[in-house]
Amino acid sequence: MRKIMTLFVAAVLTIPLLAHDALPDDTVRIVALGGSNTRGKGVGTRSAWPAQLEKLLKQKGYAVKIVNKGVDGLTTAQMRGGVKLAVGSNARIAILEIPLTNDRINDRNTDANVAAMKSILRKKGVRVIIVDRPRKWAERKMQGDGLHFNVAGHGAIANKLVPMVISEIRKLQ
Repeated sequence: MRKIMTLFVAAVLTIPLLAHDALPDDTVRIVALGGSNTRGKGVGTRSAWPAQLEKLLKQKGYAVKIVNKGVDGLTTAQMRGGVKLAVGSNARIAILEIPLTNDRINDRNTDANVAAMKSILRKKGVRVIIVDRPRKWAERKMQGDGLHFNVAGHGAIANKLVPMVISEIRKLQ
């Protein structure tokens, strides 16, 4: 099962990020990477925080495109292994939602994996934002399973990220 999951994660993370010519040159390309809460399990990708964040930033006049690279069950070890491919060559900002529950279940070295991802991305010139306590950020607005955010929880994360992303966009200019 673990081998199948590894192959699935590798496939999802290596799907091309964004075509270079698909967006205007001034569009800031952002990748959201994390587990099932990033993907939007139970609420769908259109209600997940990456989609809500993109909408909020566009409402404020920012030309952005956020690609959701959330994968159910993803651990930080798997994120670390595929972060270069997941982010691609034209992303300017990466938002890493740290899947703490997945790491606890699979006994992973979260801190070392996050530090390595930050280092890899910064060497590529990608700005990094870490969502390290997603439950707290979602203000405990959860679905019935107690593990996944409801639409309001995703909205709380998106709202918290808006000023952080704007700050990173300004550093790019």
